[in-house]
Amino acid sequence: MTTSRSPWDRSRGTLATGASAVLVASLIAVTAGAGPAAATEYTSPTDPTVTYSVPDEVVVGDSIVVSGNGWTSVDGTQGSIIAVKLDDGAVSTTRDVVHPVTGAVQANKTIYAIAQADASGSWSIELEFPDLDNSDASWAAGEQHSVRLLTGSLLTGDAPRSLGAEFTVVADGEPGEPGEPGEPGEPGTWEFDVERFDLGEGQYQIAYSARNDVLWVTQAGAPPVTTSRLHKVDPETLEIISSYWVPWDEPTSTVEAVFGLAVDDTRNTVWTTSTRLNRVAVYDQDTGEHLRSFDDVNHGRSVEVDEAAGIVYVTAVNGKYIATFDAVTFERGPDIPVDGQPMGLDLDPAAGKLYTSTLDTAKLAVIDTGSRAVAHYDLPDAVRSSDVAIYPQRNRVYAVNQDSADVTVLDATSYDHVTSIPTGSGALAVAPDPSTGLLYVANFFAHTISIIDTATNTVVYTVTDTAVHPNHLTVVDGSAYVVDRATFGGRPVDSIIRITPTAVPDPGEPGEPGGSEGGITINATVPDGLSGPLTLTIDPGAAVTLQRQEALGRLRFTGDLPVVTVTDARSTAAAAGGGWALSAQSGPFVSDSGEFGAEHLGWTPQLLTPRDGVVAGPSVAGALDGGPGLGVAATMATADNAGRVGVTGVGADLELGLPLGTEPGGYQATLTVSLFPTD
Repeated sequence: MTTSRSPWDRSRGTLATGASAVLVASLIAVTAGAGPAAATEYTSPTDPTVTYSVPDEVVVGDSIVVSGNGWTSVDGTQGSIIAVKLDDGAVSTTRDVVHPVTGAVQANKTIYAIAQADASGSWSIELEFPDLDNSDASWAAGEQHSVRLLTGSLLTGDAPRSLGAEFTVVADGEPGEPGEPGEPGEPGTWEFDVERFDLGEGQYQIAYSARNDVLWVTQAGAPPVTTSRLHKVDPETLEIISSYWVPWDEPTSTVEAVFGLAVDDTRNTVWTTSTRLNRVAVYDQDTGEHLRSFDDVNHGRSVEVDEAAGIVYVTAVNGKYIATFDAVTFERGPDIPVDGQPMGLDLDPAAGKLYTSTLDTAKLAVIDTGSRAVAHYDLPDAVRSSDVAIYPQRNRVYAVNQDSADVTVLDATSYDHVTSIPTGSGALAVAPDPSTGLLYVANFFAHTISIIDTATNTVVYTVTDTAVHPNHLTVVDGSAYVVDRATFGGRPVDSIIRITPTAVPDPGEPGEPGGSEGGITINATVPDGLSGPLTLTIDPGAAVTLQRQEALGRLRFTGDLPVVTVTDARSTAAAAGGGWALSAQSGPFVSDSGEFGAEHLGWTPQLLTPRDGVVAGPSVAGALDGGPGLGVAATMATADNAGRVGVTGVGADLELGLPLGTEPGGYQATLTVSLFPTD
């Protein structure tokens, strides 16, 4: 069975544009729902003659059949040459992939296969199911994966395309009864390198800036607080690079001491809580300059920044609400009431959900970041919950609890209780590491750091020798960084502890299987850097009206495009030396009274978060100024490998020029924005 559907592309958004004229931003959402052995036929959003078919489900071990029609060069004289990637380049092949025309072996191992279309643009390819014999991946039933089809770089004159689709891996029928297993080999053990670095006195929380490759640490002395600073720390040497004093508060004869914090790399700022003064403050990352303070945040504790949406969230523990702030204008937004005292925060931007756990009511609060609706769920047997972490890869939520001295594990869909894991007294902070599947828990009063393998929900290692009063932690590139308030326990200085896994357990040699053949190989690979996706985000509520301007001989409208945010968290291997490109193309403007083409719409792209290696696309003039307009795809921004990592905000100045005789009316068009990896 084959069904027709708009193309899946996790890196695509749409903007509806209008003259007189509403500019509305929205997201394309596609829901898969075909049955077993079904395939879906997709159509390119920019060229309806280009189609491709991808199965909805792939059986473990079976080949993946992908095909297409209409894939030709720009002039239509040649069939395209298609580079095929799996999971947006996260899977690398161990085979040689040969260019079908030149015979050259591809150095880029993330190109899993190459297909060549015939002169009419038709093609089909069978992809080997990825396993450890042909790749660095080993897919299993129940997982969601994707295929991406790229053209433009392997054939001169080919049309640039980046199209893709997702599918589910399923088991091959119902399994039979297994035989009796033999004796397993001896299991291996996790091993860790634990380092301690002195950092002064009064450390509280820690956060990482990928944009600047620094750790930020808050420092405050004992009350009445007369000394407090923001430290900028080198994550490699753990030496203080810069230290910034915070403002003095004359009415209280104390400083505006900083405790909780989070970074906003998009706008290059640091947000902090001045808990004792019921304030929130924001600082510049480059200079440490104090930019603004906000009063009346009742015992602010934890900070979380939604960089794509430009919203800052702060838990007000004694106020029983979450305060919100605009990260761009520095204006305070409406508070979000919570049933209990909210403590730690964690955000799942892809799902649009914010999580906190409550100190006094043992609840998990889940906030829809779009509607601000709050749902509450029980944390069974939890006492004084203090922090929370969402782990989408496991579909789990973890809450750490001070007085019950454990971690409560909930299913992230149903919020049912999965298990509780004992750790230690004063379990205060938690952070997962998706690259290893480990979960780190700081146990303040137990003087330990528990390391949990989330695959088994067991503690695999406990740091005891260097931990005195671990207070807060973050995970960066496979290492956990823990702020230890050692002075609380009588030591002369506080410190940072760095924990790095140095050995992954070897499952040992299995014994002989019983009567039915079968076996499961479990592999874990620690990547060399980041391990996330390449994604595009457009605020689903954004809108702008193009404003009429004075002009001779034409109708002229201008406006600002809503911010388009690119987040590149791919590992070095997944990026394979490449970067990314962002482009857009508009459809025609339509109203009840008439229609005109997108060639009349021009723009000048702008980088809102400029850095080396990222370049804004060229200006495109509209038809009245002799340009092609946005009726054809235009580059919005590009990044090379050196500049790709992090969060990049891109905007554009829009200009619409129309002949004086254009029929009056409210016109609207759709601007499709596409993000794709480049080689």
